Amino acid sequence: MRYKLSELATLPVVGKFTTLDTVTISIYDLSDGSVIALDSNECSEIGVTGYFTWDFSNLTDQPTEFTRYLWIMSNGSIEVSGQVDAGGWVESIPDLPPVADTCKITVNLSEADGKVSFPDDLFSPNYQNHIKLGANFYGNSRYYRLGEYKPSFDSLTGQAFWVLPQGATVDVILESYGIESKGAVVPASATVDLYAWLNS
Repeated sequence: MRYKLSELATLPVVGKFTTLDTVTISIYDLSDGSVIALDSNECSEIGVTGYFTWDFSNLTDQPTEFTRYLWIMSNGSIEVSGQVDAGGWVESIPDLPPVADTCKITVNLSEADGKVSFPDDLFSPNYQNHIKLGANFYGNSRYYRLGEYKPSFDSLTGQAFWVLPQGATVDVILESYGIESKGAVVPASATVDLYAWLNS
């Protein structure tokens, strides 16, 4: 397997021996067969399973460029071996986009003070009622495409709501209620009332 240089220090290798064995490891650089210096070559048994582990944090010097390793575990009579490649092309793989927390933007449908009263009001074909997201986002492993988001409805709580990534810049358009707020930033809160958010 090939790993990033930054991953190597936490990489364990595992070999199967007899429980309570004394197991040690040797590491070699496969480019020239040289022995790699170790702070510790002792392998630890996982419980009483007979499986022994050692990790590359025990290298005296961590590599700074592509290195191909051979590891050999031994109990004195049995050997278990493997190969690990560190660095190289994997260093150029970009990190995944950061995961954003989401905010549930709610509108209480039970109020009778001129705010939203019925789901049909927000779905009226005569008005633009949506929140427009102007850029693509990743939020809690969900992909948010740019575009207009219609509200969802939760009959149990009597709310209309949008779930959008925190920190996203959006335009809130509720024509039927005279709301047009452009460039609003989705709050860093798990849940927020739309009216309180826009008037904060």
